Amino acid sequence: MSDALQTLLDPAHAEMSVGVQVAIMAICLPTLLLGLLGIRRLVGRLGSFGGAISTENFLLGIPLALAALMLADLVLIISIGSAYSQNRTQYALAYGTLQLTTTLACLALLSRHPWEGRVAAPRPFVRLQARQLAGTSLTWLLGVPLIVAAMLLGVAAARAAGLPIERQYVLTNLTSDPTPASIAGAYMMAVVGVPLAEEFAFRLVLFGGLRGLLAGRDNHRAGVALAYGLSIAIFVGAHGLWQPEQLYLALPLLTLSIMLTWVYDATKSIWPSTLFHMLHNGLVLTLQFSLA
Repeated sequence: MSDALQTLLDPAHAEMSVGVQVAIMAICLPTLLLGLLGIRRLVGRLGSFGGAISTENFLLGIPLALAALMLADLVLIISIGSAYSQNRTQYALAYGTLQLTTTLACLALLSRHPWEGRVAAPRPFVRLQARQLAGTSLTWLLGVPLIVAAMLLGVAAARAAGLPIERQYVLTNLTSDPTPASIAGAYMMAVVGVPLAEEFAFRLVLFGGLRGLLAGRDNHRAGVALAYGLSIAIFVGAHGLWQPEQLYLALPLLTLSIMLTWVYDATKSIWPSTLFHMLHNGLVLTLQFSLA
C-alpha cells in the first residue's frame, strides 16, 4: 500500500516525515482552494442559490430534525437495551432502516403540513430532477480529489502539531466483521440512513432555516454568510471533533460540508445533496472494507 493510500485509509499508522508534511501542504493547499472555486462555479449551473425555507418550516423542522438524527438510536436502546449499547454496529441494518423510515416520514410531514397557510410559497425541497442529480454526480466525482487533498492536509497538520490521530471509531467498528450481513448493515446505515438524515437536519432544516431568518427575502450577503458558517460549523462539530485525536478530520469534513451546502443551496432540494453525501460515504466505506 502506498504512503498516500495508507494516510487516507489508516492515518493513525501512517509514517510522514517533515519533508513529506511540507510537500503535502505546498501541493494540496492551493489544489484545495482552486478546486473549491471550480466546484462553486459548477454547482452554480445546477440552479440559482437561494435554498431558504420559511420560518414556519424551520420551527416545525427543528424537532423533526432531532427525530431524524436521534429517534432510531432511542428506539433501539429502549427495545434492545444493553445489548445494543454494548455493540451498536451489530444492529447497523436495523438502525439504518429505522433512520431511513423516520427521516422520510419527517420529510413528508414537513412538505405537507398546512401551517404556512394558503399563501405559502411552494416547497421545492422535495422536488426531484434528473438534470440536477446528473450534475451532482459529476460534481461529486470532481470533488473527490479535493476531499483527498483536505484529508492529506489534515493529517499533515496534525502530525506537524504533534496531535494524536485515531481512525473514526464508527468506521473501525462497521468494518471489523466483514461478513455479508454486517456489510449490508454497514451500507444501510452509513450510505443510506445517515446521509438522508443528516441532509434533512443540517442542510434542509438548519441551513435552510438560518438562511431564511438571517438573510431574509433580499438575500443579504452577511446573513447568507452567517447561515453558511453556523450550519457548516455545527455539522463539523457534530462529528466528534472536540476530541484531539479526531481534529485531523476537521478539514475534510469542512470541505465536504461546504460542497454539500452549495449543492443544496443551488438546487433547493434535499435529493442532490443526499446523493452527493451517499456517494461520498459509499466510497469511504468501500475503501475501509478493502483495508479491513
